[in-house]
Amino acid sequence: MRNVKVGWLHEHLLLWDGGIRYVYELARRLAREADVALYTVDSLPDVARRFEEAGVNVVQVPLLSANRLGFWLTLPHQMNSRRSKLGQALDSCDVVVSSSFPMNYVATACHPTTIGVYFEPPAFLYDIDYIGGLPLVQRIVARLGGCLARKYDIAAARRATEMVTITHFAADSGERTYGRIAHVLYPGVDTTIFGRRHDGGLRERYANHSVILHSASYFTPVKGTHFLIKALPLIAEKVPDARLLILNCKRNDRVKARLVSQALRLGVLDRIEFLPFIQEELLPSYYSVAKVVVQPSINESFRLSLQEGAACEVPGVCFTGGSAEEDIADGVTGLIVPFGNIAGLSGAVAKVLTDDDRRETMGKAARERVQRQFNWDVSAGTLCRLVRQLVAT
Repeated sequence: MRNVKVGWLHEHLLLWDGGIRYVYELARRLAREADVALYTVDSLPDVARRFEEAGVNVVQVPLLSANRLGFWLTLPHQMNSRRSKLGQALDSCDVVVSSSFPMNYVATACHPTTIGVYFEPPAFLYDIDYIGGLPLVQRIVARLGGCLARKYDIAAARRATEMVTITHFAADSGERTYGRIAHVLYPGVDTTIFGRRHDGGLRERYANHSVILHSASYFTPVKGTHFLIKALPLIAEKVPDARLLILNCKRNDRVKARLVSQALRLGVLDRIEFLPFIQEELLPSYYSVAKVVVQPSINESFRLSLQEGAACEVPGVCFTGGSAEEDIADGVTGLIVPFGNIAGLSGAVAKVLTDDDRRETMGKAARERVQRQFNWDVSAGTLCRLVRQLVAT
């Protein structure tokens, strides 16, 4: 495939989050076999540099970012601008890969051979709970642009040559939304980075606590942080030294204030720490001081924190729904609780915290499962095969 040219379209290379990491890991492995250029509208130098160092050429295209309100207010014009500015560059590509709206539409409008990647039918366009938990400006943008954008998004999905997504749950949701079956390429976890690692300072700080770890992102209700806070008093009755660390708290003061008020009302605010965004290289140390990772999300398509914790030999607890049965092997690598059952959630967390032998067994099984199932090389191999098949036809 050395003479094959692949163009990859991705709107932003900004915050190093799960979506960008997914694109990065697949693109850099694809670049070992093909010439890969990634076209983006917005990028931070540090993030773009990581792609360049991995052999993926990054081309920043001068267009109005989809993060701006003006993009959504002039959506048809912006889509035409993307087509005209990217069309010529993509003409020389054998295959075009694109990641989510609006780039999936641009790809299918400019090239006959495309692979559309989606992380779920975009929450920003379809998920009312997710939209309701966003900061004010993003919430307004999502509601204003959503109706028109959905038409473009569905049209792109139906025109794509192949579709790729992250879990079977996302694939089922995509089939209902788009009428298309997608290949499942699981996100991976780099187990050379994520493993048992003890930072002396953190270990000493939490030596007298049974640490529960949870990742909240924008405090969108989808993450289920409010369920976990509601369960915390019941957990504390059984585990008096329980302490909840909430990671990756991006700015959303309105929702955070509600959660703080809830915790204060329930008398557990002194058991909770709201921590800022933690750099990837430091995350294993936080997972390693935890005894359980809890992600009681609402219909989430992939709970990355459960897999990162599993790679660090920490069992997980989540609600049913979404990708739960893909995220956790119930009773083997963690526990799955009926959705919304607060007593069940607190009981499951307490069970993991208090049973040392079972927790250790689950933790080891969790790491083995991550190495087997959530493997970047396996997912990238499937993508490379798809590219080869499309080039050969």
